[in-house]
Amino acid sequence: MDENQVKEIRTCKLIESELSSRKKPKGVYKKYGSSLVLYESDPASVLKENHNKLAKLMEKDKN
Repeated sequence: MDENQVKEIRTCKLIESELSSRKKPKGVYKKYGSSLVLYESDPASVLKENHNKLAKLMEKDKN
């Protein structure tokens, strides 16, 4: 696994934990450097997309 994949997985997990820790997210944030930037207003679809991305990355890691 290369460094980019590791960063990608960390970001996915971070977004997932950020979202699940909030009762009602006002939007979804993506990590840029050390700051979280609002980039999407529908948390459910982003969380699902994020989860799928994470699953794909983990799948690649197994192979």
